[in-house]
Amino acid sequence: MELVKTINNQDIDFWTWRGFVNATWVVTKASGGSAETVQAKKTIEVRILGEDGSKRTVTLPDTVKVTPHDDVSLVYARKVTDERGPLVGLVNHTINRTWAFPRGSGPVDYRHPFPLAAVKMLERITLFAAAFVLSGLTMLWLRYQAELDYSLSSWAVTGIVELGLLWLLKFAADRRQVNIDETVVDEVEQILKKVSYEPPREVPEPDAA
Repeated sequence: MELVKTINNQDIDFWTWRGFVNATWVVTKASGGSAETVQAKKTIEVRILGEDGSKRTVTLPDTVKVTPHDDVSLVYARKVTDERGPLVGLVNHTINRTWAFPRGSGPVDYRHPFPLAAVKMLERITLFAAAFVLSGLTMLWLRYQAELDYSLSSWAVTGIVELGLLWLLKFAADRRQVNIDETVVDEVEQILKKVSYEPPREVPEPDAA
């Protein structure tokens, strides 16, 4: 199955690849900066055999339930201009379960409009530093262009106002990103639901030697 959806003014191609689980492995990785904070993160590596004899090995969250011989479909997503895209979902036809796991917005670019895009760039130097610089530039403009004198207190008030505006714009940009992420998840879940309607298949018998 292959579908093209428009998300954030971008055409995203969703497609599936189907096969039978051949083998699974549990992989445990340690994460953390010290012995006190180290945590074990479990994932599952799954090898899948396609009907055409091709093989794929994917890494899945340990919440995904698959066992050898299960009939599964992998759901991928990419921009229509790209050749490849990330794995965003899985359907286990044998037990009639689905899992969506896009990372953030997946292949979708946020593409914030101005001034939201500018605020996301300013985050790299912190909003406090950005507000300090902007307030200084504002004071210089008032001094040399509008010929207005200013005091340290007026500089501070200007900085506070501009910091507040930056925080509002940051909130709007973050909220927009969350909405895009949720849209991607919704689209993936709808596709998983459609794919899950396909009945499970019987495991093909191995060829006689």
